[in-house]
Amino acid sequence: MTPLNVLIGGHQAVLVFFILSGFVLTLMLTRGGGMPYGPYVWRRVTRLYLPYITVILIAAALNVELYHGRLPEFGLWINQFWHLPISLGVLLNHVGFVGPFNTDQFDYAIWSLVHEMRISLLFPLLLAAVLKLGWRRSVVAAGLLSVAVTPLYHLTIARHPNVATSLLTLHYLLPFTVGTLLALHLRDVQRWYAARGRTERVVLAVAAVVSYFVSSLPQTLWGLDTPMILEWLALPGATLLLVFALASDRVGRLLAVQPAPFLGRISYSLYLTHPVTMLATLHLLHGRLPVALLPVIGLALTVPVATLVYWAVEQPSIRLGHRVAAWTSRRPGLEAG
Repeated sequence: MTPLNVLIGGHQAVLVFFILSGFVLTLMLTRGGGMPYGPYVWRRVTRLYLPYITVILIAAALNVELYHGRLPEFGLWINQFWHLPISLGVLLNHVGFVGPFNTDQFDYAIWSLVHEMRISLLFPLLLAAVLKLGWRRSVVAAGLLSVAVTPLYHLTIARHPNVATSLLTLHYLLPFTVGTLLALHLRDVQRWYAARGRTERVVLAVAAVVSYFVSSLPQTLWGLDTPMILEWLALPGATLLLVFALASDRVGRLLAVQPAPFLGRISYSLYLTHPVTMLATLHLLHGRLPVALLPVIGLALTVPVATLVYWAVEQPSIRLGHRVAAWTSRRPGLEAG
């Protein structure tokens, strides 16, 4: 851990991703008369799973082809990836996806996607609970659940990591709940923001940035390896950043300027492919080019590779999901089954 972690904010970005997922899924299930569970699941599976499994199979093939040993110049963190033996069981675990498995073996970004898929499959139940409880009791319930699983997570992470990852999924119900509430009360949030004066908005912006980035300090300075604490500290900042995006005309105009819309469109493909692109670049070019150039080349390739995967895999998956969802909507017998 270095001070750079304060600026990078990986877990904070995941929180934004989860809040945004709760927001989008709520709109999907509540607007336009709602959506039955069958079509909803088909759309989520095709939207998330098909690009995921495509990238994982490509990553496994690149792992076999390109890995020839450690990269001594890049330290322990990079060298923990791609060095494990590949078996049929490993591949089947990745195909199964929502069960417990080593998410770092081929693509170190997918750990959060596993939680995303688990919660997505049960999200209609979460939405129903939030609608039943109201916003105050929903936040309290999700917060208490997050606090309750924290000691259990630490008791199980060393000897029973599979149990620990399931507990982590329960913890991540909290940001999904926040996203759900933002969607259900969007007009109220926008009116609340519009009523703030300029000074109040500046204070909120500073508070959001401080919460978002300073949340890494306990881990960076003291090695406190507790994701829950980092994410509790970052949650207000991540929520406020989304409030600004949803309610501020100025932020909305800024987000409409390229390349922000383009990066937003390819963001899922970028999320999936950037670790694979970096690892493949390092292992392919190591010993052939100066070491200092390798991360630069890998970084430069991330957006082009993500764009290719977006057009070749993600877009067709989205279209397939819409077609299958429409088909199952017309077949109530299949949907019920």
